[in-house]
Amino acid sequence: MRLKKVMAITLAAGLTVGSIAIAATSPLSSDSLKGAVSSVAPPAGDPGITGPNGGGSTATTAPTDAPTDKPTDAPTDKPTDAPATSTPKPTVKPTPKPSVKKPGKVSATKKTIKGAKKKITVKIKKVSGAAGYQIQYSTKKNFSKAVKSKNVTKASTVTLKNVKKGTYYVRVRAYKKSGSKKVYGSWSAKIKVKVTK
Repeated sequence: MRLKKVMAITLAAGLTVGSIAIAATSPLSSDSLKGAVSSVAPPAGDPGITGPNGGGSTATTAPTDAPTDKPTDAPTDKPTDAPATSTPKPTVKPTPKPSVKKPGKVSATKKTIKGAKKKITVKIKKVSGAAGYQIQYSTKKNFSKAVKSKNVTKASTVTLKNVKKGTYYVRVRAYKKSGSKKVYGSWSAKIKVKVTK
């Protein structure tokens, strides 16, 4: 029987194959090495053969990409200005003026107002609370022009003298005083009179 030449493989001391360490240099036959290699195959995930100083290739995992999303822009709206505070001014109520009720209406008829020669006679009946009376006469029925007035403080018979010949309209009203002002009542009825020459 013919013997085959066996090759001897020398491994350095401290070298690991898979997870089996070879302690010292020793000649191994190809057949025995083949069996050892198959029996000590590195488990799944083993990085391979490493030397005593940790040499050898190791699998490295590339870091994941950094996030590319930029932070959202800062809000540009400026805060609204605080409402201006104003000191409320004290409200000053006006001093109420004394209310003066208007006087009553003067009664006037053809018996109390008469026309005569160059004059007009007006007999005024007293109105309660009145401070005085105003007499007006005009040649226009609506008193739009040629109006003359006379004020008296007492209810009495008043004579309007130096009146020209013609037809006149006469009316009377009473008034009260409110301070320096006069508060007038309603006018009496307009009385038509004739003045002769």
